[in-house]
Amino acid sequence: MAKTPGPKQAHPKHGLKPRQMDLFGDTPTAVCAPSWRPPDVNLQTVSDPDLLALIPKANLSNVGDLCDEVLNRDLGDAAVAALDALWHRFRGYGDKGVLVEQRGALDTLARIETATAREALTRIVRATHPDTVLPSVLQAAVAAGLAVPLRQLEHWLDHKLPEVRVCGFTLVQKANPPAYLLEKGLSDPYPSVRRAALISAGLLGHAFAKQGLLQELDRAPGSQVIAALVGILDEDILVLLRRHGAQNDALRPLIIDELKETEDPKALNIAMQLAAHKSR
Repeated sequence: MAKTPGPKQAHPKHGLKPRQMDLFGDTPTAVCAPSWRPPDVNLQTVSDPDLLALIPKANLSNVGDLCDEVLNRDLGDAAVAALDALWHRFRGYGDKGVLVEQRGALDTLARIETATAREALTRIVRATHPDTVLPSVLQAAVAAGLAVPLRQLEHWLDHKLPEVRVCGFTLVQKANPPAYLLEKGLSDPYPSVRRAALISAGLLGHAFAKQGLLQELDRAPGSQVIAALVGILDEDILVLLRRHGAQNDALRPLIIDELKETEDPKALNIAMQLAAHKSR
């Protein structure tokens, strides 16, 4: 007899990524596609095998609950084939935008931290996709931290859609790109693309990103900007990080954490000063 699972857990277990925010805020567009509607069921009482059997047939009304249940139960590799089948079921139906079912498959694969899930997602990323679907595919690749060959990334760095270029300049961090490719992103007309190129350049240790990253620190600071600045740490950056850390309660723990990762004595000293400031 199949084992009946317990109630949903509040948070995913070890081996699964926490739910991530949509990187670009685009909403998938529902279009006509083959859809099978199962009878209403209480998913908490469905066995694992029966749950996995439902996933390839998921529709607009239940795909979110099914994918959440996969993560809550920590099904991991057992769910990869079903999610892959769900994705391929809707190939060719994304001319007007990515489908909710497609997004569910992508997002869930991206949040399962196993080699099998990453391999399945990599196969999807390396396939050819229409422009209506490509941004969502690449957002999943970013969320999963996939390594993509530079020869494929270069096509996305010049893509006509800025959201594709943002993903390209984010994914390029793992591709050991030549400096000129990153510098090209700094002159992009879209701020989000320039920011992605700056962050990647800083994380890769390119000092030419310094001025732009300091502007981002004033304009829209965040953990990635701070990490990129620490990647090209110098006296000026240390002074400014200390100032921002002392003045901004939200940024302070982010700055402390990044400075603690360095072996620079001055950076470690500033991290200690900021930690003491927090305790006062």
